[in-house]
Amino acid sequence: MKSKFALLSAAVLLIVSSVANAAWFVGTINRIQIGYDNHLEVYVDSATNHECGSFRLDFVDSNAAGYKYVYAALLAWEAQGKKVQFAVTSCSGTAAVFSYVEDLK
Repeated sequence: MKSKFALLSAAVLLIVSSVANAAWFVGTINRIQIGYDNHLEVYVDSATNHECGSFRLDFVDSNAAGYKYVYAALLAWEAQGKKVQFAVTSCSGTAAVFSYVEDLK
């Protein structure tokens, strides 16, 4: 039982630390596209490019448990014209890959 708890604790720590170490990028959603493999491509309006060099952000894990919720939230925030904050965890060319997103109130 201890080994399962240790494994679960390590997984949670890895997820939390990946968000803690993420670079945050803020912008207003310009448009959302669905990629050929169901990943979300989000294009934002912002004063500057993110650290990967563009205004495109990708949510690539279409099998993630929260995929539909992320997509629904992005559509709602786009419709409301809200500023959104993305946790950029890596780059894929000039597109930023994000794993966490929240609206700015």
